Amino acid sequence: MLFLGAVLHGALALGLHLWGRWLARRRPGPWSRRATWLPVVGLALVVAAVVLLAAGAIELGSEEESAPPVAFARTLSSAVNVTSVFLVPAWLCYLVSLGALVVGTVRGRARGR
Repeated sequence: MLFLGAVLHGALALGLHLWGRWLARRRPGPWSRRATWLPVVGLALVVAAVVLLAAGAIELGSEEESAPPVAFARTLSSAVNVTSVFLVPAWLCYLVSLGALVVGTVRGRARGR
């Protein structure tokens, strides 16, 4: 399941990045160049979230036998919270990039006619 999620995020980021590069060549400018790299930043944030979640899971595995259930729940909660701190900005990067690319593509077609 984790592998499928990684493949989907990678494909999403690569697709948005390539679309952004195509649009930046058609409509050069600072904003189109920035929109090109937003999905890559989003992917980096997702990777950071997964690494931190894995570190939390490793910590849980080492504490599982000796820790009381309350400490186990706190560690799990903190791992999930740290992950969400990275995932929300990652999805915002994806959505802003998608919006900018759609607007840039539509405006480019309207001016081309």
